[in-house]
Amino acid sequence: LGSPVGYVDLRTAGVWALQQTRTPSVLVGGYIDSVAMSGNGLYLAISSSTDNGGVGATWIYNWTGATWNEQQKIVVASSSLAMNIAGDTIVIGGSAGAGKINVYKRSGVSWSIELANYVGTNGISAMQGMSVAITGSGDDIIWSGPNDSGVYGNNQGAIWSAHRTVSTWSQTLDKITSTLGVNQTTIGRSVAMS
Repeated sequence: LGSPVGYVDLRTAGVWALQQTRTPSVLVGGYIDSVAMSGNGLYLAISSSTDNGGVGATWIYNWTGATWNEQQKIVVASSSLAMNIAGDTIVIGGSAGAGKINVYKRSGVSWSIELANYVGTNGISAMQGMSVAITGSGDDIIWSGPNDSGVYGNNQGAIWSAHRTVSTWSQTLDKITSTLGVNQTTIGRSVAMS
């Protein structure tokens, strides 16, 4: 991370060794700042929030049994990544400004947008998408906005969630915030789901 090169290690008999390095194609003046791998180990995603002057991009790779091949470059604000077990759904957070999330779905070797530029309700300068997480099935996601300003002041932070039914996403809860009653808690610096 913080480099234009990604490194993939493989564990064999308890020993980790470098398997392959990956340099995303057409990485323009950027560095890698987030990675995600599918639960089945066959899909890898690498993102750069600084690619092409800060536009951002995510590159997706597929393991063929011998090498990691680049499958697709998705040009979208990319601060954080999460991928499901099957490697057919990826959520990409772009936290610049108010922030947003995008969800892409794979069909064969092609990835297409399923949820575009989504912003959770009632966020206030939140930087939504700073951290994202997805369930193994890929049908539920959460994302954070650690800079969200709530009733207790600036940078209280918040978390949002959404559920997919077939190919339609719906926010499941209004934002979740701290009940501690303190300022600067920055809830949601990191999120995770099982």
